[in-house]
Amino acid sequence: MDRTLLPGGDYGFAWNPHRTYARDLLLFVDVLGFSPMETLVAATRLGGEIKRLQNRDALLVIMKDGHLHKAP
Repeated sequence: MDRTLLPGGDYGFAWNPHRTYARDLLLFVDVLGFSPMETLVAATRLGGEIKRLQNRDALLVIMKDGHLHKAP
């Protein structure tokens, strides 16, 4: 099974303001163990494959407003 992980989040709030997007990328390296190159690929090439988002079955976890909307 493909388990693609893409960086991203909800921005524009006091606790997660705009201009902090690079923090997501750093977490991929520091916390998730991705190499810097794997992180860039996830954020650019894989993130650009929008048709992944059209397949609801491919989305394993969805958070909305800080709450799980769909859990594994």
